[in-house]
Amino acid sequence: MLGAHVHAASQHDRDGAQELLTDELKKELPRLELVWADGAYTSEFRRWAEEERGWRVEVAYHQDRQLWRYGLEEKPRGFGVLPRRWVVERTFAWLGKARRLAKDYERLPETAVAMIYWAMSRIMLRRLARVAC
Repeated sequence: MLGAHVHAASQHDRDGAQELLTDELKKELPRLELVWADGAYTSEFRRWAEEERGWRVEVAYHQDRQLWRYGLEEKPRGFGVLPRRWVVERTFAWLGKARRLAKDYERLPETAVAMIYWAMSRIMLRRLARVAC
């Protein structure tokens, strides 16, 4: 995990993302060029990230999801894996295995961020220990 930011539920996620992607993070990650994002991060956030940070934002979405609404294609059926979206969902599943992150126990956002880094460090250490054996 390259960065984490926890904010109040009253704040929209794209505004929280702007708080995460600071100038300091840009200095720490000089080779970062591409940011994968959810559908909520399309217009304003995408423009902001490209103009202010110089990062290209790609949103993972179904290519033909809206075509059926306009009669251009049949309505899609079944489950379809979105490229790169599974990476985010998998990461949330890993974090959910940490007891302190399974529910919202923390009073301070800073404590929740520390718990996220703790959980990801634990996952990384387990993988490194497996390789060393």
